[in-house]
Order: sequence, then structure tokens, then C-alpha cells
Amino acid sequence: MVKTVSDCLRCNETRIFISVRPRERYAHARLCDCVSSPCKTCKDTGFIVEQDSFQRDVAIVCPDCEQIKQRVQLYNNARIPRRYLNSRLNPQERDAENEMVFDLLGSIFRLLPQRLSNQNHLQSDTEDLKGMVLMGPPGTGKTHLMTGFVYQCTIGHGISCIFQSFAELLSELRQGYSDGKSDMEIIEPHLQTDILIIDDMGKGRNSDWELGILDMLISERYNRNL
Repeated sequence: MVKTVSDCLRCNETRIFISVRPRERYAHARLCDCVSSPCKTCKDTGFIVEQDSFQRDVAIVCPDCEQIKQRVQLYNNARIPRRYLNSRLNPQERDAENEMVFDLLGSIFRLLPQRLSNQNHLQSDTEDLKGMVLMGPPGTGKTHLMTGFVYQCTIGHGISCIFQSFAELLSELRQGYSDGKSDMEIIEPHLQTDILIIDDMGKGRNSDWELGILDMLISERYNRNL
């Protein structure tokens, strides 16, 4: 019997399967085996035709294949460490200690579509999405929550994210200097993504250079209305 999307246990009906590949640092997304090929909706053209409010034919991205492929790419670009491939931010994980974080992230999900579609005309109720800091002792699940948040953003909502530890970012910058690159060349992807999450931001020597990198990230994203 051929499995359908509705009874696929590998992807939990998302049509996207997350796994880890040998010797790779990050979790990897791909289309689940339950996804039919060729696509029954668009016949693998990637588009379907619908009518707009004026009864005109308009081509839109196929929600049953091309949109899923885009979300696969968004997840893979987010660079989730392989240790957190199962992070999902499921409601079952909510408890008395993290319920405030769940509420805050839920508010972000509700407001993000407006925030991203109206970046040049921000309203007062979206200003609180400029940023947040999640603090707590080691081992309390902060990274697990935020990687689950990235999963929901990319796979669930089609929102671009980058998740990176501060130490890894600094290492990439040092390597970039050796390759003759400037700060801005290296961090440009961090400035373009819809959501940027820096993990373990307090670690390090907090040197003037490290603080300068943080200041540049924050100020540049602020100036770009991100």
C-alpha cells in the first residue's frame, strides 16, 4: 500500500523530512518520500493558475510542490545544528517554566506576516518585533526552544532564518579575513534574513572587536527595518 501524506509518520504530515547526513554539522531537510512525483497539482510545472478578484488568470507558486521545496531550502539555509534536528516547538513541550517564551513566540508568529509584508510602513503593534533576548542558566532548553522556533518559521510559515552561535560567527569572520573578505561581505546573509538568532551571545572575551561585531549586526538590521 502506498502511503499518503495524511498517514505518513516520517514527516508528521509536513511532507518535509529532517535528518542528519554523515560528517555534516547541520540538520538536513528534504522532500519526504510520501510526496508524489510528478506533482499531481501542477504536473511539475511549479505553478498553478487561479483567478484574482477581477477574474483574471494569475499564475501562483504551486502549494503542493514548489512551495514545499522553497521551505526545504529555507530550513537548510538556517543551519540548525544536527543535535537539534528534532526541535519542533510543539505545544506538548510547554510547561510552567517556558510558558512565557511560548506565549511570546506565538505572538511573533501572529504578527510576522504583517511585519514582513509592511516593512516600510511599520505600525506601533509591530515595533515590539525588533528583537528579543532569551536568558537563563545553561541546560534549561533555550537553544532547543529557539531551534524549534526556526523550524516553525521555515517549515511552517516560509520565513527565512539564520541560527548561529556567536563563537561560530566569530570563527567565520576570522576565516573570512584570511580570505581577504570584509566584515560586511561575511555578515551580509545575516543582514538579509528575516530572522537572525545568535546563540550563546554572552560567551567569549567580550573584547571591543566582538562587541563591535554585535553592534554592527544590530544597527545594520535596525537600519534595514529587520
